[in-house]
Amino acid sequence: MPTSTFDRPIIVSDPESVKKILDIMESDAPESTTPRPHITDEEWERGEELFRKRAERSRK
Repeated sequence: MPTSTFDRPIIVSDPESVKKILDIMESDAPESTTPRPHITDEEWERGEELFRKRAERSRK
């Protein structure tokens, strides 16, 4: 996506679209925005621990 789309103003004039945007902005954020594949919590924690160990080794 070209970065020029971020430089120009985005105008929403349709009342239904404005209501949808306001509803989204006012709603509570999800607990986590990280997409999680279908794995158990234990597998997820093990993967994070292995990632931390690998990152520590690469800093040395």
